[in-house]
Amino acid sequence: MRMNFDCRVESSNTQKCYVTGTVTLMVVDQDKGKIMCHIPLIVRDALINLI
Repeated sequence: MRMNFDCRVESSNTQKCYVTGTVTLMVVDQDKGKIMCHIPLIVRDALINLI
């Protein structure tokens, strides 16, 4: 599973946009060093609570 976020970096005083991009959040199994196909339920629940 992955989550995409569109982001902008702007100046604080003039609101001039310096750069835009997409940030991708992915779950990685640190023991295996691989991207996980399914997000662990505890992580999913925590992300849902943030949104």
